Amino acid sequence: MNEKEFFKVIIDGLVGKPQGSRVAIAATVKDVWGSAGAPQLKLKTTDTVLFVLDVLSVEPTDVLDAPQGKDVAAPAGAPTVQESGNKVTGLDFSKAPKKAPAKLQVIPLVEGDGPKAESGRLVTFNYYGAVWGSKKPFDSSFSRGAPVPFGVGVKGLIPAWDKVIPGLKQGSRVLIIAPPADGYGSRAQSGIPANSTLTFVVDVLGVDS
Repeated sequence: MNEKEFFKVIIDGLVGKPQGSRVAIAATVKDVWGSAGAPQLKLKTTDTVLFVLDVLSVEPTDVLDAPQGKDVAAPAGAPTVQESGNKVTGLDFSKAPKKAPAKLQVIPLVEGDGPKAESGRLVTFNYYGAVWGSKKPFDSSFSRGAPVPFGVGVKGLIPAWDKVIPGLKQGSRVLIIAPPADGYGSRAQSGIPANSTLTFVVDVLGVDS
């Protein structure tokens, strides 16, 4: 519910509504899109638009500070997670193969015992992501100081996450190795060359159940 990503009038109408609600919001085009209107939709600023929204998931309120469950030993050849306190600070690839794996892999590091993440719901994560073999992350929520909620299974994430996260239990930590087809493919991103294999440490801290 971020005003940079969604219309303010919609946010104002949805905040506080419980999961399972259906909400109808009527507003002028100017209220929604501003004084420029929405000429791309052939709408005038004085037109009225109606939105009908179903609240299918809400941000988890029971969020752990760190993974919680049974530790699992990673197999030989897997990158090693480097930590300081509860924060992931890096990945050590010194004992991993130089050539990145060709298939999607999910390696359990902590088996949580909370509710399972479900497709189509919001899940709160901490994560650290690096290109295979890199000493620096291209993105990390740990460096920003707070976990973040994402919708899972709604094509808002890379395919690897949508495939792997549903079914994981709250408290889990996993290592996800995503080949290009399950990452960004041939599209270069900021800090990610085209056709890169991506490596993530993901902590499942909150589940909308």
